[in-house]
Amino acid sequence: MTEALPIPITALLPLVLFPAIGLKTIKEAAAPFAEPVIYLFLGGFMIALAMQKHELHKRFALRLIQRIGTKPERLIMGFMAATAFISMWISNVASTMMMLPIALSIVSLFYKDGESKSEQNFVVLVVLAIAYGASIGGLGTLIGTAPNALFAAFVEKELGQKVAFGTWMMGGVPLVLLSVPLAVLLLTRWIMPITLKEIDGAEALIQSEIAKLGNWSKGEKYTAIVFGIVVFGWIFQSLAESVFGFKATWLSDAGIAIAGGIALFLLPINFKENEFVLDWKTLEKLPWDLLLLFGGGLSLREIALKICEVLIVFSKDLDSKFVRNSTAHLF
Repeated sequence: MTEALPIPITALLPLVLFPAIGLKTIKEAAAPFAEPVIYLFLGGFMIALAMQKHELHKRFALRLIQRIGTKPERLIMGFMAATAFISMWISNVASTMMMLPIALSIVSLFYKDGESKSEQNFVVLVVLAIAYGASIGGLGTLIGTAPNALFAAFVEKELGQKVAFGTWMMGGVPLVLLSVPLAVLLLTRWIMPITLKEIDGAEALIQSEIAKLGNWSKGEKYTAIVFGIVVFGWIFQSLAESVFGFKATWLSDAGIAIAGGIALFLLPINFKENEFVLDWKTLEKLPWDLLLLFGGGLSLREIALKICEVLIVFSKDLDSKFVRNSTAHLF
């Protein structure tokens, strides 16, 4: 709460404090930092960094916006849908930072010499569409946002129920598909209605951004192939046993993610120049601090459970006393 230390460093405190107070051994305290969900996110981050390095995510987003259309309401829908889709696979912050420059380019069509050329609602809604799209899209997959994976790890550890990647998507993706148009409808028709009919230059701007990307590069193609195989693996792995009766204990969501990340290091863009789809220099941008934070959160879950148990018992005791007193007063 005070951030006297950086939060990721604070997350390492269970490694020191739990053995010191006799709550756990160092081995038990360190185990959560190596749980499969950590490696699921690690593999997901590796694929996301490859997408960002080769601007594959930008191509996906621009094509989606182009397909939906460039009229005001359609643009807002396009920005929210594109951000939501990207946010299902990379972090909310990264997807927002990628979409924001494109949005600001559209917004710049409304300004000349600091004067607004049209109504302000549209300008605000474009930015809000990205913010809400990132939050909504994060619900779609296990790696969309940190709380999803932490929840899955908690359920597997405490309840013995595995929340597979495909199983999560069966609930998460429909929620995203429902929430995006509903959010657009609420924003544009009720919260901040817009009457603007056309945006001069919007379609040309989107076209020019797509043109800047040029033809598909080798890095984009390889990243898209690996991404597709990994997503297929995640979905198939969770449905294989229930639908096809195929059980492979060696196959896991985390293993598939790491295999995809390793494959990106093996696929050459220019073998003679020692250039591959992904390299360690790019991987240095990986949010290692977030992985430490996950580990610290998972270490604390047993303490949190014990506190919850005490609170539940306490609340039940208060509730029973309230019922007894109320019944006695009634009669």
